[in-house]
Amino acid sequence: MEAAAPKKLPNPLTYVIPLYFMQAIPVFLVQDVSKTIFKDLGVGNEQIATWTALIALPWSFKLLWGPIVELNSTKRNWTTLCQLLIAACIIGSAVALQIPDFFGVTLAVLAVTAIFSATCDIATDGYYLLSTSRAQQRFYVGWQSTMFRLGRLFATGGIVILAGWLAENGFQKNTSWLIALSALAVVYGLGAIGNRFFLPRPPKDEPGVQPPAAIRRDVGRTLLIVLAFAWFYWGFRHVVGLVGHVLSFIPAVRSWSLDVPDMPLDILGITVFQGNGLAVFAIAAALGIIIGLGIFQALQKSLAGTSLGSSFSSFFGQKDIFRILAFVLFYRFGEVMLSATVPLFLQDKKDGPDDPTMGLGFSVQEVGIVNGAWGVIGIVLGGIIGGIFISKIGLKRSFWILAAAMNVPNLLYLLAALIPPLQTVPILAGFMFFDQFGYGFGFAGYLICLQAIAQRNPQFTTAHYAIATGMGGFLIALAGTLAGTLMATLDFWVIFVIVLVFAIPCLLTIRLIPVDETEGIEVRNTDLAD
Repeated sequence: MEAAAPKKLPNPLTYVIPLYFMQAIPVFLVQDVSKTIFKDLGVGNEQIATWTALIALPWSFKLLWGPIVELNSTKRNWTTLCQLLIAACIIGSAVALQIPDFFGVTLAVLAVTAIFSATCDIATDGYYLLSTSRAQQRFYVGWQSTMFRLGRLFATGGIVILAGWLAENGFQKNTSWLIALSALAVVYGLGAIGNRFFLPRPPKDEPGVQPPAAIRRDVGRTLLIVLAFAWFYWGFRHVVGLVGHVLSFIPAVRSWSLDVPDMPLDILGITVFQGNGLAVFAIAAALGIIIGLGIFQALQKSLAGTSLGSSFSSFFGQKDIFRILAFVLFYRFGEVMLSATVPLFLQDKKDGPDDPTMGLGFSVQEVGIVNGAWGVIGIVLGGIIGGIFISKIGLKRSFWILAAAMNVPNLLYLLAALIPPLQTVPILAGFMFFDQFGYGFGFAGYLICLQAIAQRNPQFTTAHYAIATGMGGFLIALAGTLAGTLMATLDFWVIFVIVLVFAIPCLLTIRLIPVDETEGIEVRNTDLAD
């Protein structure tokens, strides 16, 4: 009796469209919309930039529990379960905004949202890689990016504009956000229910089966790895803060005020040292890095010979790992730092003639139009055209153009900060369009490169992609921390100059990309049916 032919999956667009539209919503709720919400409700710039960078850490840490998703159940099950939990968290954040001490509680709910979202990202990306061929991945990367950006448009454009419109029509600010976030939760929840019933089941998406004892041991090891990574990040975060304060001391780039305020050094909520900010950052950086390295060393014996250990060692032990990490961490650093700064630049208002802040004072609705609508239209078009451009001439030949497109438009914000006639909603909408078009164009190459790196080892494709994208999340947290530190002491125009300087390491990392990951491969129609 002949074996049954494997069931043919539907066109990838049938699941790329809902999965990547939904993947974007919690990401931009936590990393972008939250900034607009907190600014609208009166929270300070430094608090916003610093804490929203911290609650984005699960997208950095997801590389640590990627193997858990890889080795247990199916990617489809992980994806649909996490989507339902995210819908509940969005409702929770809307309710949290209604209490008097909303900031801390809302941050906690958004942090939990980020954990579920990061886990869902691991599963969604693994599902996509297991259900498509390499040729399909190159061809559909534009659609993948496009749907992600449309999800961003819905969150940062539609929802923000709705909240702004409600506030301008008699609703209190917190009530406006309650209604807007509830609408977001309804749309996301309906998508989650639909995916639970209709998402295809790829044959390669086989359930990982481990004995319960092995699962418990892997969860324990993962928690230890998270602890080590948290200490390590804590140290590097303070390294970045130290760099920010040193930059603040350069008279040529600041408003001639060299005061560094005293601040506490807190460990697990306990103040262990109070003093000059530079000293606090230096001590914390040293403690975090030294203790983190010590915990990592202790973990080596525990992970040796385990599947969990193999997933990490096979990634970090691969050829050209330092070149790969340099590319992942620095290719987008300037652009990510810019994305943490621009929403506050658009909303910030001068408190008086002596206030050095050069924010534009746009309303919430105007921010939704500029940062949401026009920005996402630009990034969608850039992502589609970038994917087509790469498929025609190959990634290696196109990377210099991709990097230039991502960095050159950043100059527009410097012009907007320095030239008052440019500080209008239509002009900023145009600037945002060109900036995000360039970012979408350049980001397409970043995605293709990471997907190729993840598939070097077919045994750990999902885990390796989670590790690579998690390192990218680590970059987002560090860039947000640096932006928050600089916003406490520098004018916006100076920060935009520093963003432009970060184009240099971006361009340098292109020379470090492993050649075998950047060879151009023509995409033929016959390949797309694989």
